[in-house]
Amino acid sequence: MDDALEILIQQVNDALKARRFQDALTLLDQALKLAPERAELYIDRSMIYFQMRQFYDALKAVDKALELKPDYAVAYYNRAMILSAQGRTRRAVEAYTQAIDADPDYVNAIYNRGTMLMMRGDHEEALADFNRAAELSPDDHEVYYMRAYNYVQMDDLDAALPDIDHALELKPELATLHHLRGVIMARLERYDDSLEAFNAALGQNPDHAASKLTRAQLYLKRGEFDDARADFEAVLAVDPKNVIATVGLRAAKKGDSSLLPSKYRI
Repeated sequence: MDDALEILIQQVNDALKARRFQDALTLLDQALKLAPERAELYIDRSMIYFQMRQFYDALKAVDKALELKPDYAVAYYNRAMILSAQGRTRRAVEAYTQAIDADPDYVNAIYNRGTMLMMRGDHEEALADFNRAAELSPDDHEVYYMRAYNYVQMDDLDAALPDIDHALELKPELATLHHLRGVIMARLERYDDSLEAFNAALGQNPDHAASKLTRAQLYLKRGEFDDARADFEAVLAVDPKNVIATVGLRAAKKGDSSLLPSKYRI
């Protein structure tokens, strides 16, 4: 039976790689007939339904896995992912907490819970999770990026800067990291350093829209209206309804940075 089960599981994985979800479910049903007590197979089923965006069925599969294995951290983690996709933030945080209770070193659950806490404005709690994630995964650039972003929202720019710098040491090719550094530098009123960071972001990814927009805002602030105009126009060529670029372009054309409302300024 073990050989037959392993063959079916491999066939499930092959079907998933080809995005043949219904075939994967059919094969998984056959596997469950051979091993109805294997909670892991219900987690596989939940993730197939998740990819199909059939969230109700995905949650039912997770519940079955937890019936078989009540302390199954991965099942709680999957439940949290599904709830998050449904926009049920509070319940998702609870599920991530259950995953962490079952496995206190479950770094992905800790990181994801921190991200959700940050998104709902619980920055101190989020910081505690990002600190723990950094202890468990010290070479993960995403942890330092998100902790830096959380510090920015807490208006603690001095703490944010070393985190984004460390993230860039780990992953210097990511435009997103350079962009956040540019934002931090602008808020610190280190405008030359900010411009250098936005240029670095666009050097890594010339289509990085956020960097092009914030660089345009910075040019406008510095009175470099031709450069601001070029960047705003580039943003609008891709995103014609971008409000900041629309208003910013008008300000650049008139050579008056005060026409950009304060809420849109970098």
